[in-house]
Amino acid sequence: MPKNKVFGQAVGGVTTTGGKLFIEIKGSAKKEWQMLVVVVPVVIKVKGEAGVNADFSVGLDFNKSTVYTKGKVKMTIPGVRLTGGIGVAYIADISVYGEAKNLVTVESDGKSSDLTASLEGAMGVSAKALCLSYEKEILNGSLDYYSSKKKSKARMYARVLPKLEPEAKDYEIQRVDSSSWDGSAVAEQTAKPRSIKRAASAKNISGRVTTLLSDVYASAKPQLLQTASGKKLLIFTTDMGDRTTGNHTAVVYSIYNEQNGWSIPKMIDDDGTADFDAVAAVDGENIYVTWINAKRIFTPEEAEAEDFMTKLAAETEVQAAKIALNGNTGTVTKYPAITDNAIADLHPSITVKNHVPYIAWNSNSANDILKGTGTNTVYLASLNGNAFTTKKLSEENKPVQSVAIGNLDNDVVTAYTLNSGTEENPQVQLTAVNAKGRTTIAANGQNLSPSFAKIDGSSVLLWYAQDAEGSSLNYIDAIDGAVESYIEDDAVISADYTVVDGEDSQLLICSSEKENAEETGRNLYAYVIRDGEVYEPVTLTDLEGYAAVPSGIWNGTAYEYLFTRTDVTITENNVTENTDLCITSVVPQSRLVIGDIDYTQEELMPDKDASITVPVKNNGLMNNNEGSIQIVYNGEVIGQTNLDGGMTPGETKNVTVNFTVPKTMAAKETLKVEAMSGENTTADSTKSIQSAGSELALSVKQEEDNITAVIDNNSAFDTTAALTLKAGDASGKVLKTINLGNVEFYNSVEKTFTKEELKKLGSDTVYMEVSGDAEESIKSDNTAFVYVGTEELKTLDYLTATKTKVTYTKGEKLNMDDLEVTAVYTDGSKAKVTGYTTNVKNIDMSKTGKKQLEILYEEVGIGRKVVMPITVENVKTDNTKANTDTNDNMKSVSSIRLFAISKKIAAGRKITLKATVLPDNASNKKLIWKSSNPKVATVNQRGVVTVKKKTGGKKVTITATATDGSKKYASWKITSMRGIVKKVKITGSKPVKAGKKLKLKAKVTATKKANKKLLWTSSNKKYATVNAKGIVTTKKAARGKTVKITAMATDGSGKKHTVKIKIKK
Repeated sequence: MPKNKVFGQAVGGVTTTGGKLFIEIKGSAKKEWQMLVVVVPVVIKVKGEAGVNADFSVGLDFNKSTVYTKGKVKMTIPGVRLTGGIGVAYIADISVYGEAKNLVTVESDGKSSDLTASLEGAMGVSAKALCLSYEKEILNGSLDYYSSKKKSKARMYARVLPKLEPEAKDYEIQRVDSSSWDGSAVAEQTAKPRSIKRAASAKNISGRVTTLLSDVYASAKPQLLQTASGKKLLIFTTDMGDRTTGNHTAVVYSIYNEQNGWSIPKMIDDDGTADFDAVAAVDGENIYVTWINAKRIFTPEEAEAEDFMTKLAAETEVQAAKIALNGNTGTVTKYPAITDNAIADLHPSITVKNHVPYIAWNSNSANDILKGTGTNTVYLASLNGNAFTTKKLSEENKPVQSVAIGNLDNDVVTAYTLNSGTEENPQVQLTAVNAKGRTTIAANGQNLSPSFAKIDGSSVLLWYAQDAEGSSLNYIDAIDGAVESYIEDDAVISADYTVVDGEDSQLLICSSEKENAEETGRNLYAYVIRDGEVYEPVTLTDLEGYAAVPSGIWNGTAYEYLFTRTDVTITENNVTENTDLCITSVVPQSRLVIGDIDYTQEELMPDKDASITVPVKNNGLMNNNEGSIQIVYNGEVIGQTNLDGGMTPGETKNVTVNFTVPKTMAAKETLKVEAMSGENTTADSTKSIQSAGSELALSVKQEEDNITAVIDNNSAFDTTAALTLKAGDASGKVLKTINLGNVEFYNSVEKTFTKEELKKLGSDTVYMEVSGDAEESIKSDNTAFVYVGTEELKTLDYLTATKTKVTYTKGEKLNMDDLEVTAVYTDGSKAKVTGYTTNVKNIDMSKTGKKQLEILYEEVGIGRKVVMPITVENVKTDNTKANTDTNDNMKSVSSIRLFAISKKIAAGRKITLKATVLPDNASNKKLIWKSSNPKVATVNQRGVVTVKKKTGGKKVTITATATDGSKKYASWKITSMRGIVKKVKITGSKPVKAGKKLKLKAKVTATKKANKKLLWTSSNKKYATVNAKGIVTTKKAARGKTVKITAMATDGSGKKHTVKIKIKK
């Protein structure tokens, strides 16, 4: 499998069961990687679970009684998506659209294999600066980025996606032809919130989106505001169709009244020149607005010139006005221009303190609105009488990306972001200025979208932070305060967010990729913040296209929010956007939503006890204190589980419901799964499941030169059966069809062939397929391969590796001459191999610490990996001879090794670290235990680690240090997990013959973001062993014995399940 630092890799194993191959794949890659597209870094994100589409079966090798693989498998690594605004080095606003599937195809003929990796899909990017726009597709169709058939040593294509860096002349003026204004709808919602599906201008319907304006200016940046008395106003930038190009954008406002809805938008300043980037703040019944205004009108010839962007930037000035609301009207007072210069003025922001508006912005001396070269100066202006007084806050020689102003610690504070990195290592620094001067708030990583808000009664400065650990929403409550996080290492939070202050809580709304990896676009999500606790995100909208730039208010009974929704078409060399201005609302209450239920129909047989696990989420803004999940058949509840302990907003639970399938239920009949809230008689949400039909399974057994096909009817229904033999694979020529007649329920039939009989059919590989009289829900066990040729084939099981030297001094070369790798096959045979690859070039021997040497080996399309620990130490200095003579009888500690069940432990749980001190005869083995962060986890002097509650997502390092003066120590890095395992259940237990294998499966029930990895153990390894995949291997000497097999959670929850396996004679 190729290791690709951009697109990740697929790792996993290949196992067999029931005569069918199962390829166990999981995505293994960092969440995000940087790639420059359109003069700004754009992040490539991997989202979703990896999957497998296998046309790939197990073959039975007569010569070795073992299995081999043949056919094709297509592995879908998580979809690749792009996200803009991450590490933005320059000033253009970036939107990125689309997604691509990352496909890895392996083709094998049983002897060798070929691998191809490709992207399939459509991705595009759009950049906007002032009234200009640049669109470009970066993928449309399929692009191979790796092929094992290539003869190149690197085998990796040099360029996966194009690197686009347009200049100012490549931007075109953006114009739109907007629809008529539709402000008559009442956005307030009084019914229970539902998913919001886009309906064209749906109005006066609870839970629906009102489209106020279609085909709005894509950089409208709308804002919804509310005065002290509850009057509502919205502002945005629009295209004035009657104006000439280059002067066509204007800032407008609309006022809401109960009788007529939203008024037709009016211009704040009808001076005929272009307006951009309006923002506003409330003071009582007054709305203060600031924006960027072009101070002159441009001719059509100027607008068409290549240098128009630079000329327009030079004419931009900061403007301000006051809108005084009186009844259903507003009176606009325009103030004198705050700036009057020949350089670009950008990124205005506004706040009000003690009824005085304060405005901050930055200027660029080079009029370079794309790269921000030249001097970037940050200014602050305050209203003094009828005009603004300006002072310079700071001069920077790096690009200023954004500016925000607000109140913090009873002071007016200006915050702004600086690009402080390079293309190879993007860094965005957050800086703040108050009356005492300039302070760097965050220097490392990428710190974006600063804003000010009041949360839990305290004023805070918020920003979106991105680093190697993931995405977070950080904050400070004082200019010199410690940086803390409301949301940490989160997959939903984005740089496009806003905070709405409610009565007793706040709503943090953000735009983020849809949870369903199969859907392209972005939805709005909300985090409820209440009493210092941030709950899991709730889905606010379920829209086609891309929802963005949310802005909201609390109207006393509901949260109202304004946003844009964009449809995107990606064609060759172009990206077309159509944007709507939308508004809706949501009432705070609970709402239970059932997710996709993972079950198999064969579990739902008539008159049988059944158990299904139902994922349910509280997708409301309030706690759900009472609720249940019910199974309903013909209007009657046949199973129910109450939601004990309630559910907080955004919380997800896996609820197990036990019931007996009605005896009278017919094949493929429907049952309803309903989520009920409190005393409600109507379900919050409903899903359907289907009972079993006939289920046939094919297995093949060999006794000397005879092959027997065993067809089991694993259902409660009779069915006819036919066995089809084909040449080679599923698409091969039909060699023979055998009608097996009726197979009674829970019964089986057999058909035996001789090896010679199968060879006479004319194919070395015979593909067998069984079919019934109805479509089956499970087809993976309906096929098998039989190999009747003469060539011996083996199946790779796992690797072992040995190395004489594993401890090196700093700077020493990591020598591979003493590495020996052994391949172990499923038949138990072993062979030393040499055609392996390692990551030795990526191991930094110039730094001390624990390293991992990864050895990868592939054979017949199957790849395996083994990891060997390498230690790099500082160069040791010799002690003086006198000291050596004095301590001849003292044995110092040479090394310490730590062991524990896992490194991913649930918050609030304990584990015990065990230490091995070497040499065994060390004179003093006493250790001192220490935690790097006692707020996350503590450790006592017996090595018992207690992970603190509410620390999910945080990391801590536990260190054990020798006390004999040797300075030897060992560390164990622990991640506190947000979720926890609730239950472990083993299935597949049955008697097994001595010397044979049995595959057990374990179902783990856990809350979101839990460590679900299990530890499998056997009570007596002399009789039977069990590997990490639950495969039990019994020993021939174990006839008549019973062994206990246990699967235990490794997250510290202590959850486990044990089954007894009787070993038959």
